[in-house]
Amino acid sequence: MSESKKTLGEMISIACGDKFKEIDAANGSLLDFSRECHFAVQHITKSKFILDTAKKDQTSLKNAIVNVAAVGLSLNPVNHYAYLVPRDGSICLDISYRGLIKLATDTGSIKWAKAVLVYQTDTFIYKGPAEKPQHDADVFSSDRGEVIGGYCIAKTSDEDYLIETMSLADIHEVRATSKAYASGKNCPWKTFFDEMAKKTLIKRSSKTWPQNSKTERLNGAIDILNQHEGLKKELIEYDSCSHSSEQKQQLHGYMQENDGLGIYCLSRSVGENIYTSLYHSFERGTKGKNQALMDSLCEKGRLQFFEYVDEFNSFSESGSHDDALGLFEELTSDQLSLIAGDLNPQASVWITSLRPADIA
Repeated sequence: MSESKKTLGEMISIACGDKFKEIDAANGSLLDFSRECHFAVQHITKSKFILDTAKKDQTSLKNAIVNVAAVGLSLNPVNHYAYLVPRDGSICLDISYRGLIKLATDTGSIKWAKAVLVYQTDTFIYKGPAEKPQHDADVFSSDRGEVIGGYCIAKTSDEDYLIETMSLADIHEVRATSKAYASGKNCPWKTFFDEMAKKTLIKRSSKTWPQNSKTERLNGAIDILNQHEGLKKELIEYDSCSHSSEQKQQLHGYMQENDGLGIYCLSRSVGENIYTSLYHSFERGTKGKNQALMDSLCEKGRLQFFEYVDEFNSFSESGSHDDALGLFEELTSDQLSLIAGDLNPQASVWITSLRPADIA
């Protein structure tokens, strides 16, 4: 292993090794951190662009690797289950339709599932949601026409079949919610349409599959995909991720005080799902105005947050204890803890040693 890869692996281990192992243990010890760390380095060093993105946004890299433990899918490139990819200046965990099927079969609620695209020259007869459709096609033909839709067929542990269909218009409607696609930039919907269409079919179908105590990992994986594929917030379902009344009061307090840092730290501490629930919690007639204010303050807070990160990193290098302690007085203990998690490893240890009681 080259020196740069070794250093990257050590950084990953320091940044999220303990959290990864804690989450993996709760899932039943499905993964080996040292192996996943090795696979992560392979993904990140595929190109200079991915490596530079990871270096610029180390928090997103840490979050993506922790998400690997949360969903329990290996980054092993041989399996093609999950990948670390750059998206909008961050590193994200991407999960293939094969990975989603693996999670679903691991739960025991289904025995197998397959997503299939239907083309113009095919014969397709739908026979209802619980009976296998008739699909006749010359799969060896080089000219089956354009895609007109698709379906997912799954077999449950009770030997029943569950069928979900989507027309091409349905698939395009989902594609249209992708901010990356809408931006006109190169994105998976443009380069890997078939794969994305199949993933869409699996995600739609999973809503009808039997639920049990083990389906949390599958649901979590779909939440991660919805967040990182750029789906518009208002089109994502968060039925089990509602905010509390205390969180709503906290948000309103920050907005009344124009406290952008408070809002940004709130978004980091509660997670994407609950923050999105808060984002849509305003009464009709005030929603647009309040959401615009919330967005503006959160962006202002994000910039302020990373100014603190840069200052603490700088003070750590120069050994400026008094300057660092001065910043402590400007921040709450929760804010300090979040900032400490984004510092380089040496700076994080340094500021924690200054006043450990202030940093959880």
